[in-house]
Amino acid sequence: MPRFSKKANLVKELEAVIQVRTIKAYLQFYLDVEDSFEDELDYYVLVKLALLKSKWYAFWESISKME
Repeated sequence: MPRFSKKANLVKELEAVIQVRTIKAYLQFYLDVEDSFEDELDYYVLVKLALLKSKWYAFWESISKME
């Protein structure tokens, strides 16, 4: 069984969360229910996923921070 990296596992989990939140957002839109906190939370998760995908090493601190 192949082992996946922490980054791959986290990306997979965040994509699953985004999928569920997207369905919930569609339902809120069609039922005309607005919640700004939920919108901010959705935006935060999307930004975190984009940053995670753009980084080569997700869990490494920069060398300058370590010194």
